[in-house]
Amino acid sequence: MCNTQTVRPIHWTLVDQIIVSASNFLVLVLVARELGLADFGYIGLAYLTILFFNAQYRAIITQPLNVIYATKPEIDRNLYTSSVFWLNGLWFVFALIFVFLIGNFFFPDVSLLRGVLIFLVFSQLQEFVRRYWYSNNEIHKVVLNDLICYLGRLFIIGVYCWYDALTLENVFIIFSATSIISFAYAFRQGFTLYLVRLELMKHTLVEHWAFGKWLLLAAVSIMGATQLYPFILSVHGAEVVGAFIAIRHVLNSVSFGVQAVNSYLPSQLSRLFVQQDYKTVKQTINRLVIVLLVIGALFFLLMTIYAKEILMLFYKIDDESLMLPFVILLVGSFFTLLTSVPNAYLLAREKSREIFKFHLITVIFSLTLGVILSLLFGLLGASVCVTLVLAYLFFQQFSLVRRDLKREYR
Repeated sequence: MCNTQTVRPIHWTLVDQIIVSASNFLVLVLVARELGLADFGYIGLAYLTILFFNAQYRAIITQPLNVIYATKPEIDRNLYTSSVFWLNGLWFVFALIFVFLIGNFFFPDVSLLRGVLIFLVFSQLQEFVRRYWYSNNEIHKVVLNDLICYLGRLFIIGVYCWYDALTLENVFIIFSATSIISFAYAFRQGFTLYLVRLELMKHTLVEHWAFGKWLLLAAVSIMGATQLYPFILSVHGAEVVGAFIAIRHVLNSVSFGVQAVNSYLPSQLSRLFVQQDYKTVKQTINRLVIVLLVIGALFFLLMTIYAKEILMLFYKIDDESLMLPFVILLVGSFFTLLTSVPNAYLLAREKSREIFKFHLITVIFSLTLGVILSLLFGLLGASVCVTLVLAYLFFQQFSLVRRDLKREYR
């Protein structure tokens, strides 16, 4: 058995993720209510673009950091972290070019696009600091930093809504401002950087690429698997896009559990694998699956009962035709919650190639039948396709984890 220092209690992680998820949820609710579904559709497409590149950033920068950091000798960790940080410059050149190109096609407003580009940089720098502290088991620092960023963002957005000053153009400027403040404050909390040799940066890049190349491809494939649908639905108009994103957004309130597991579990399982403590690995996974099953069942029940009231309360939507897509997407959210555990296990086992293979199959589905159903049936067709994709990912990844654990006990 591992000692109590190996697997820290998850309560601080849950507190942090509740802060992040609740703040993000309320911020986007305020934005949708203030701007209306059409403008929210454009905001949603921009936000999904940021999330897509954030997923790639995590794949090649922060998730390898989470796992590799735990395997480094303590004396080498500061230089390793610094070398990872300086790789951000190379990443930002790539990301900014592609976001600019995507934005010019789907959300071409110049002021909106400028805010998106600024937010991309500073949200990812803040994420780097967060993941570093998670890797170093300094979760209390993450909580304080996120209080500044996310609650600060919620407060400022609330003030702008109160004075009817929120516009399509200034939403991402506000988002960027709080990310900049929290990133700057991180240095007052003891986050230090060192200049490193180019050889070390090259070594770190090779190390991260070996770990994250399949994870990076998986991040790209996730875009095709689930996040592509709002862009497909844009042919039906901005309001349809806004309605789809609004439903998924309210159902993504389960993301606090998903993000908590993604932040906490991979680094902790990595330490257990180093110690070859497979018994504790299995116990940890079983406990988390049971907890998430209970949370998911309660969430499904409450959301089903109060679906109409929830859409009216949060988004001022009173449309009976949205109830069926809502329930269908609710099933998908249940599978998303459960998938977080096998996904974290596969990351810790450095099986990102398998994750990519599963997502590649769903990309093929989404780019063929998914496009056809979305174009023919609009919101309903997209909802069915997203849920089928999420269910497939859960069952495939969970079955792989079970087989892997059985081999370890032979």
